Amino acid sequence: HEILDSIAQLSLMADGEKKPRPGPVDLDIFLEDLCAETRPLAEAAGMGIRCHPLTVTVTTDAFLLRRIIRNFIVNAVKHGGSGDILVAARRRRSGVEVLVMDQGPGVDEDVQDKIFQEFASTTKEGDGIGIGLTVAKDLADALDLEVVFKSVSGKGSTFGVWIPPGD
Repeated sequence: HEILDSIAQLSLMADGEKKPRPGPVDLDIFLEDLCAETRPLAEAAGMGIRCHPLTVTVTTDAFLLRRIIRNFIVNAVKHGGSGDILVAARRRRSGVEVLVMDQGPGVDEDVQDKIFQEFASTTKEGDGIGIGLTVAKDLADALDLEVVFKSVSGKGSTFGVWIPPGD
């Protein structure tokens, strides 16, 4: 349901009917709330969520950023194996990265360049339709955020966004 709402949001933005609403976002509160919201989902899958926020305010659309990071967390719960998920923020290149790291099987190197494409999936058929990461990337693009992705087969994956310094 949330993915469909995100697709509708992207469609409205593409048509010029809706624009992102950047404003101040206190990342420590934002991430603590998001971790609390998604913790039951992770626990139901036998995983935990550790949250390491950063006391910093960034300028972006909080609603859309929440959709992006929540999407990465849900993805980590689905594919992250049995270890904990780390949700963290850190200063990087004069901006801030918000990262979701799992300890799962990772993404095979031969498909890493395809995972943000529509209907690309690294899972067995019937376990997702392969648009979640595409939607997250499109939302990040709409906010002028840089998507961060790193994966090591057998060791886990990191998904996130780099938020440039505010005005």
